[in-house]
This record gives sequence, structure tokens and C-alpha cells, in this order.
Amino acid sequence: MNDEPSRYQAQPYQPGMSPIGGMNEVQTTYTRVVRPPVVVIAAMFWVLAALSWPVGRMVVGLSGQVDQLWWVAHLFLTVCVVAGVAWPVVRFLQGSFQARLGLTLVALLFFVLALGFLLASLRDGDLVALHVVRLVLLLGAVGLSFLPVSRGYFRANLH
Repeated sequence: MNDEPSRYQAQPYQPGMSPIGGMNEVQTTYTRVVRPPVVVIAAMFWVLAALSWPVGRMVVGLSGQVDQLWWVAHLFLTVCVVAGVAWPVVRFLQGSFQARLGLTLVALLFFVLALGFLLASLRDGDLVALHVVRLVLLLGAVGLSFLPVSRGYFRANLH
């Protein structure tokens, strides 16, 4: 006869049941990291800071102060830069700390350019407000990106 206990014998298939042991509650619970509102505001600042360059270029071109061919070349290059900033901003919203650092390094370069343009425009007295807006947007984007509230979000999302 069969001396083996019934628990070791093959059980009939039961629909809806996994043949392997099921997962417990800890394994099936998902935790989601909530994006702080500061990160969304910082992303808006990054987009506005990026858009301030082609918009400023259009303002300068429409004022008739530059050669049209040079103006079109500058506008094309600044639109390319804005397109290059768009992907890191998307990654920034997803919590990528590499995107945050990359945007900050690009902001450093643009901050130096905007500061140079501001100093040149102070001497000439034109378009000072445009360069001040560029500087404020860059500083605001970097400052909001590194607030203590947002640091935990980037630490948790290592993309």
C-alpha cells in the first residue's frame, strides 16, 4: 500500500491557483515614490530658462539690431540647444539625478553667457531686462532642483 502522506502526493489542478506557492502581501505591495511639487516647479523653470534664449534671440532680431543671416543662424542654434535640454528635463521629472547634474552644468555655461550679455547690455543700455530674466530663471531652476525637499526624490529614483 501507499504509506506516503497525502500532502506529498500530486494535487489536482485548480484553475486560478498558481502551481507554485503564491506571493505574500509584502511581495505584491508596490510603493510609489511621490514626486514633490518643487520638482515640477523646477522643471517649469528649466523649460522657461531654455525658452528664454530663442525668444530673446527673436526679440533682438525683430528689433532690427543685427544682420538677418547671423540672426537666423543664432536662432537655429538656440532652438537646437532648447531641443537638447528637453530630454534632460523629461529625465529630471522622472527622478534622474544624472539629468539634474547635467542640467546644472549646462546652466553654469549659460549663466556665464547670460552674465556676459548682461554686462555688455548694461554698457549699451538695451535689453537689460531680457538678460536679467535669463539669469533669474537659471538661478531659480538650479536652486529649486537642489532644495532639501527634492533631494530625497532624486535619491530614491536612481534612473
